[in-house]
Amino acid sequence: MRLPRLSGGSPHWQAIPRIPTWLPVSGRSQEFHIPDAINFRWRIVLLLLFHVPPACPVTSSDGAFFFSLPIFETGFGFSFGMFEDVHGIPVTLVTGFGSMSEMFMWNLLRRRSRELFFAWGWLLPVFLPFLYMAGRAAGNLFFVVYILWSALSLRRRDLSFPPWLVRFYLLMLLAYSLGIPGAQEPVAAIYGWVKYALHTSALFITLIVARSDPDGIRKLVNVAGMTGLATILLLAMQLGYHASQPDFVPAAQVRGLAPAYLLPFMIVWIQERMTEKSRILTGLLLVFSVFTLLVLADSRTELLCASMGLLVFVWLRSARRTPLILLAALLVPLIVMMRMEVTDPVLVGGDSAGLLDRMSSFRIQIWTQAITEPPLHPLVGVGIDNVRYYDPVIINESRSVKHLHNFLLDAWYETGWLGLASLLGLLAYLFTQVLSRLREANRTQFQLAVPLISAVMAIMTAAFLDPSYRSKEFSMFMFVYLAALWRLAEYRQLREQNG
Repeated sequence: MRLPRLSGGSPHWQAIPRIPTWLPVSGRSQEFHIPDAINFRWRIVLLLLFHVPPACPVTSSDGAFFFSLPIFETGFGFSFGMFEDVHGIPVTLVTGFGSMSEMFMWNLLRRRSRELFFAWGWLLPVFLPFLYMAGRAAGNLFFVVYILWSALSLRRRDLSFPPWLVRFYLLMLLAYSLGIPGAQEPVAAIYGWVKYALHTSALFITLIVARSDPDGIRKLVNVAGMTGLATILLLAMQLGYHASQPDFVPAAQVRGLAPAYLLPFMIVWIQERMTEKSRILTGLLLVFSVFTLLVLADSRTELLCASMGLLVFVWLRSARRTPLILLAALLVPLIVMMRMEVTDPVLVGGDSAGLLDRMSSFRIQIWTQAITEPPLHPLVGVGIDNVRYYDPVIINESRSVKHLHNFLLDAWYETGWLGLASLLGLLAYLFTQVLSRLREANRTQFQLAVPLISAVMAIMTAAFLDPSYRSKEFSMFMFVYLAALWRLAEYRQLREQNG
């Protein structure tokens, strides 16, 4: 084919557009850190290129290779693009770019964006608690940014995961979708399902990024500590602002859940920056400040959450158990009697059922109603985010809640026995895998794992009393911490492989 073309006066080089271009990359193992005799091929669909310089390996989290080369949409040419293709179509640059320099600037921008994501962007869920405390709009905006940024940055990455993790996860999403057709509000159920899937996707995003960044977990712990300190300052400002209002109701107007489960991260962050003598004092001042703010916020759930996180943290970090016993002896009466007047009719009358219901903010009543009035379809439930339309959430004629304030009851009522079983199966698999990996961790890795474990236990404690299984704390933040724990034990193997 080439000789007739040359004899007819056509150019020596011509491209056939329907045949894609393959760019082989190979090199010495010492230079490129790849085995000899292995070629990496990059398929350029419907794009034609020429004049390729040597590839330059760039130090980045995904180990990518970058090339400087002209790319053409039609035709085939040298650096100046002087020839036509077999159809006589002249060379044109890739559409959407005014010049070759603009195209390269765009590619550079995409590369920098990916590098920034692998450096800091993947930690956005760790910072989101502060944004959601500042305002739901800010939190939702940055969550959308996180999802879109992840989708763009994780292209061509190794998306392999443990098979059983994927099976449990897909089974859970399938079970959650079965109640949508029979939901009273199908649109709300579909929206809740999509939102839950996006929240829980943070588990897999964290697993992908943390796989190639041995220092990522330490960075996560530090960012969580700084986020926790920011939430304390924000909570103090919110309490100071609302306290001046005549109709101030702390439990309804401020939320202290974020600083409650972030307390272990704050302790680690501060103590790592203090001297040996000042660590105990600063730790006590921090704990006192957090619990004082939570008491002023009038929320027993947040106090229990912070207490559980602190108890687990002290248990794992301290060789002595005496401080733990003293801490529990001080915290439990404080939580039980918080904001309870001595002359309260419930206490004076000796009505134990009323006392329990009052202390639980009517949760006992809600749970009892849910159990005595189960969903019409026990296997699939009433649909995600649809329990609000049923009687168990009604407290009295003038008051109702949006969910059952217990993640087990919420999951059971909205997704049925199938949804609850699949959720518990996924959690059981994650916890068993994390515990088995922590047994292989060295002392440094275990010290990093302590605040993560404490935060997970704190969120689990709160989920028994307030956040739903669909809440951000349970479906996103806790899964991020579990993914970080999953990867911790693998870092020693990575260091050994990399020398």
